[in-house]
Order: sequence, then C-alpha cells, then structure tokens
Amino acid sequence: MIQEGVRERNKAERRRRVLEAARAVFLEHGYENATTREIAARAGVAVGTVFVYARDKRDLLMTIVNDDLEAVTEESLANLRGEGPFVDKLIALFEPRYRYWVRDPELSTFALHETASARVRDVPSETERFYRRRYRMLDRIAELVDEEQRAGRLGKPDDPQTIALFLMGTYLAHARFWLSERDPQVPDGIARLRRQLELAMNGLKP
Repeated sequence: MIQEGVRERNKAERRRRVLEAARAVFLEHGYENATTREIAARAGVAVGTVFVYARDKRDLLMTIVNDDLEAVTEESLANLRGEGPFVDKLIALFEPRYRYWVRDPELSTFALHETASARVRDVPSETERFYRRRYRMLDRIAELVDEEQRAGRLGKPDDPQTIALFLMGTYLAHARFWLSERDPQVPDGIARLRRQLELAMNGLKP
C-alpha cells in the first residue's frame, strides 16, 4: 500500500511537470510551433512519458484547459445561487470564463478553435471532457430558462433546451470575436455580451 501511494504521488508529480512544461512552451512558442520533444525536455522526462498523460499535442492543450475550467465552472455555478434578473444570472455564469480566457489569450484562442473545429467522436478524450462540461452548463441554463418561464418572466417561443442552446451560442460567438481583439478587456467584453443577450431575449420586433 505504501509503495502504491508513492507511485501515485510520483505519477501525479510527473503529470504536473508535463502540463506546466506544456503551458510554458505553448506560451513561449505558440501552440502550432510547440513540439512534444521540447515539452518533454522542459519537464525533465522522456518523450514517451508525455504520451502517458496525453495522446497528442491537442490533448495536452485540452488537459491544461480542462483542469483550469473545472474550478472556473464550479465558481460559475456557485454564482447562480439566490434571486436576480435572468440576464444577471447569465452574466454570472459566463463572466468567470471571460476572466479565464483573457489570462492567456493566445492559448485560449487555440483551445476555442480546437473545440469548435472538432467532431467529438473523432477527437481525444480531453476534448470530449470539454464538451461534457459544456453540456452541464447548457443543462443549467435550461433549468434557469424553465424557472423563468414558469414564473412568467420569460416567454415560451420554444422549449428550455433550445433556448439554452441559443444563449450558449450567443456567448460562444461573442467570446471568440472578443478574444481575437488586440487587447481584450473583460469589462468591455461582458458589457457587450450583456447587450447581445438582452437583444436575444427582447427580439427584433418593432
């Protein structure tokens, strides 16, 4: 049992070193120019060891993002407790993600691109993990929509899941556009997202 515990700690330490090295190399040289050989050298492990923790370079990137977003998602969901306007709840859900994306804009841009262009069944498990968390957020938004509809504060042009997907799509489209700017700022991004969400909810009726 003691030896097994030591092995697990050593494995966890190697994983930490590999992911820290990958983050550093991605930021220094860009995702496209980074190599697993350089990541292994930075982590002080054999190249083969890198592939124990990730299937390829994209899997490394998504592992880093997924590990980060686990905490971000918990913060986002915790922000939804209590009362308040529906749009404020949506902002509370999305704002921690804006703060995360802007920490390393180049890395975030690659991550958003990789997940946007991937077909889930054809990609490594870490991308699947990314999408599972997104569906969890979709389900929570649908719950909020249902609550608002039942209270009569939101219309019923469609079912909660469809509306949730539309609102999530609004966030994703804006986040990618905002992150591509020269100097993305969270307050400005959130203000514009709020306007787009309000427009989505108010519609374009005369």
